[in-house]
Amino acid sequence: MNHINVTEKFSMSSTFGVGQRRIAAFGSLPDITLSVHHDMGSVSYLWQEFQTHASTTLYQTQQWCSAWQDTVGCERQIEPRILVAQDRGGNVVFILPLQIRKAQGVKILEWHGYPSVNYGYGLFDQTHLPQLVTWFAENLSLVLDMAGSFDVAALMDMPDIINGEAHPFRSAFNIKSANRSHAMQLQPDFDALYASKRSPETRHSSRKKDRKLTGLGEIKFFLPAAHAETHSILDTMFVQKTKQLAETGVHGVFGKGEMDFIHRLASESINGKPMLLPFTLMCNGETVAVILGAQALDTCWLLISSMGFGKARKYSPGDYVLRHVIEHCCKEDYSRIDFSSGDATYKSQWAEETIQLYCTLRAKNLKGLFWVIAATCRLLLKRYIKQTPAVWELTIAARRFFAGRKTGT
Repeated sequence: MNHINVTEKFSMSSTFGVGQRRIAAFGSLPDITLSVHHDMGSVSYLWQEFQTHASTTLYQTQQWCSAWQDTVGCERQIEPRILVAQDRGGNVVFILPLQIRKAQGVKILEWHGYPSVNYGYGLFDQTHLPQLVTWFAENLSLVLDMAGSFDVAALMDMPDIINGEAHPFRSAFNIKSANRSHAMQLQPDFDALYASKRSPETRHSSRKKDRKLTGLGEIKFFLPAAHAETHSILDTMFVQKTKQLAETGVHGVFGKGEMDFIHRLASESINGKPMLLPFTLMCNGETVAVILGAQALDTCWLLISSMGFGKARKYSPGDYVLRHVIEHCCKEDYSRIDFSSGDATYKSQWAEETIQLYCTLRAKNLKGLFWVIAATCRLLLKRYIKQTPAVWELTIAARRFFAGRKTGT
């Protein structure tokens, strides 16, 4: 697409809620026109074209954001605010997918798709990325104000370093997230990678479990090819994961909107390939484990894992699936696997990169200040619990105890 024509389209698109502001050149960055879009469709083509060469993550792709807005976002009356910065030639410098959500009478500006995103990030031109840290240190407040009226900016789970570069909002970080993410670089030779990650004793133990697992009957590891089968497996995954979470006292994670969102992603594609990768393990025709991944930006992003409750469970079908997922990604020439946020043991066993996440909490008025104080207290408590092993284990035990009492078990 001709970028000059795109700029002309923006200037004529007032019916889509477009506002514009010119920001003067800053250091080595050119002067830019910043526009805000309330309608995601008005920038969908530009967005998809830019993401092919921008620094970004799965969670800021146009496919992810559009699917989320049409399902969860619509259900919760989320207002998109897509900020697009372009130079005089119409070249995109960055896109910030944001949203405004109302909660307890407070208008919150946050990353679009929150809380269904593991990374708070945008899409940034890689040529200008090193200079954007300084630029946003001077201009972030002005940029966020373009989104419209809000009481508090809550930009959560932003990686300090990603794709080898500092987050452009780094200067605005003011509190650590309760979560960390993990990632692993891949190589073509899975066997060599496996040997470098797991000890001989661990590999021997896995082989013994694999033999017992395969001894239960016909084992099949695969990615479904047909849409109907994909959606059926997703439904099974939701049932399994809901039961697993209930065992630890966690309820209500998958509402109708969240399930519709994942099903919608199953119809999306990136670079002509299906976006979702529902890696499935079946034993005698029964789904015993699922790892839901997604492909984007030369990376396999792991999103959700689930296990059944039959005999196969005691032979670690989740570990079996994970090893086969990693082997599949090596063969398909993905450069890395992102294990998403959380500190599950298997992530630290495989990943060599731990990604610290940060947040920016900013109040614009007294109402927003009270919200920020409460949110900060919750975040500090959550981080303390998650990063203090004894307290975390006690929390899990308490959840399980009360979950058992609730169900009468």
